[in-house]
Amino acid sequence: MQGGKYYRQYFAYFLQRGIEMDKKKGKTANFSFEEALSALESIIKKMEREELPLEESLKYFEQGMELNARCRKLLTEAELRVEKLLESGEWVESGEHL
Repeated sequence: MQGGKYYRQYFAYFLQRGIEMDKKKGKTANFSFEEALSALESIIKKMEREELPLEESLKYFEQGMELNARCRKLLTEAELRVEKLLESGEWVESGEHL
């Protein structure tokens, strides 16, 4: 399963660097963070344990990149919400809401 090893390495490379392939809205556009992350984990497990033909591997890779983009978008939105709350002064240092 030498080929699968290389696909995993490339997949990990793109995930670590946050490179998103295509920003168009796809099937994952309405996934929650948890749904997208779970689907991404399933794809990674499938690619790790199975020897897949090239075309199928590429299909999973593309789906994974789409899911990665969805997760990154949702995390960025959450981070902005937290920053906004902290800037508004509605939270005291101990984390209790005023």
